[in-house]
Amino acid sequence: MTSAGEEGRGEREPGADPGGEAADRRPGMTLQLVEQGPEIALVGLRKREIDLAPVHGYTVLPRDFPPGCEEAKLLDAPVLLALHPDRASRLGLAAGEPVGLAACASAPWLVPAPVASCYEMIQRACGAAGFVPRIRARSSDFSVLTALAAADALPGGPQLS
Repeated sequence: MTSAGEEGRGEREPGADPGGEAADRRPGMTLQLVEQGPEIALVGLRKREIDLAPVHGYTVLPRDFPPGCEEAKLLDAPVLLALHPDRASRLGLAAGEPVGLAACASAPWLVPAPVASCYEMIQRACGAAGFVPRIRARSSDFSVLTALAAADALPGGPQLS
């Protein structure tokens, strides 16, 4: 949202134009924000189609950055396992406590769609823990996955009668 000032310069509402301030300092520069998975973003860097790509990686799924690119770690964040409290209790797990994935080897899994990098991360992490996850549902929408976990509802399971 831009409103014209006395000298024709626009004043921006906070958050309304993410590229506005930078564009004011660098005429001719265009800032465009595009959401992409890490693999696609890294291809864009390799082809020099993009200049900056915030990408995530995992210990079991590191990223291979193109030559000539600088990599800067912004943060470390844990990967969380969403379980209904009753299911966690049946598995002998306490809320908020770290858990080894092997404790969940017999549980059915809700996972992202295979096109998501976290799907591959889950496959690798479970493999490193000594099992292949029994996938009962896949979705590209994490709100669907967390809602299913919160309801302890697994497709094809006795919870959905």
